[in-house]
Amino acid sequence: MNSMSLFRQYCGVVLVLLSASVNITQAAPSDPGSSGPTNEVPPIALRDLSGEYVFLSSFCYPGPVDQKKPRSIVVLDFMATDCKPCIEKLPTFLRVVGEYTNKTVRPFLVATDPFSKQDEVHALVKEMGVKCGVLLDPYQVASQKLGVAKAGVLTIPRTVVISPTGRIVACLSGGEKFESELRAAINSARE
Repeated sequence: MNSMSLFRQYCGVVLVLLSASVNITQAAPSDPGSSGPTNEVPPIALRDLSGEYVFLSSFCYPGPVDQKKPRSIVVLDFMATDCKPCIEKLPTFLRVVGEYTNKTVRPFLVATDPFSKQDEVHALVKEMGVKCGVLLDPYQVASQKLGVAKAGVLTIPRTVVISPTGRIVACLSGGEKFESELRAAINSARE
């Protein structure tokens, strides 16, 4: 590992620790498998596959619209490369969000794998033909803040749909009704 990679990892750890130490008053969804929580998304920044940070507040945020930052519906699909239900659900997720590409929807695949498994994440993205953004959550910071992980226990697969104003519209777990539930959540996120 070269010094630049070590520096990026160090910066990622520092950002995660700073982010985790911020006191956020948010009511977490009482049941991560239920849809319809109405809480706002806390500040979240995750690295993408190229190592750049992506801030969710660049796409969905409360308050007045910033003309330099148009709002979007954000769809986060939390998964891990060794989670069979996650991999099985992925084609459906990609197909549905692909239908909304020109309709102000920003989909992201969020890999919860540790940094040591990033090669597997890259391989899966290539194999599955993932066209949406891919974010890394190896320390489960976003997972914790959005109720996908509680007390260190990750409950994946989970798909979180966030309105353009930063309100969590749904937290879906998959299953037979996943496709129709995801479409309904995206459509209800339009404000």
